[in-house]
Amino acid sequence: MISTHSKLFFNKAFTLVEMGLALAIIAIAITAILGLLPIATNAARTGRDLAQCAYLSQTIASDLRASLFQSARIFECQSSFNLADPGYIYLSADSSSRIKSVLSPEEFKQGTQHLFNGYLAGITIIPSTQGLLSTLAISIEYPSGLPIAKRNRQTFLTAIPNHR
Repeated sequence: MISTHSKLFFNKAFTLVEMGLALAIIAIAITAILGLLPIATNAARTGRDLAQCAYLSQTIASDLRASLFQSARIFECQSSFNLADPGYIYLSADSSSRIKSVLSPEEFKQGTQHLFNGYLAGITIIPSTQGLLSTLAISIEYPSGLPIAKRNRQTFLTAIPNHR
């Protein structure tokens, strides 16, 4: 004869089917969570790149605004140009957004292999008809080691005095 105490003890256990079902649900949930990791990583990388592009563009515009002369010098680079005249300048920057060199238009199109994960900045100067302000279209492209057709591009516009 089985006591009532023994019956209660055996009724409280999980069956093998219930255990298998619980493990299957946990496995599906973990697989779904792990499937989101590449999406989150991509979003974080895109956010980092957009922030770097905005920082580089803001740095270039600030440096040009700080220039007190018509002929602005870009950072440590030995190139200068007149903000009152239409024109283009191309720069390369490393992955920390530090300007490294001035590029020719051909180098800009081809990309720079020595800074493969860096950024390229194309600055277009558009003087106003009144001559007081120039509009800068700063196009930041990345990664710099790829040809122009394969790079990502972010464009920023700003106006700065050209001291004409």
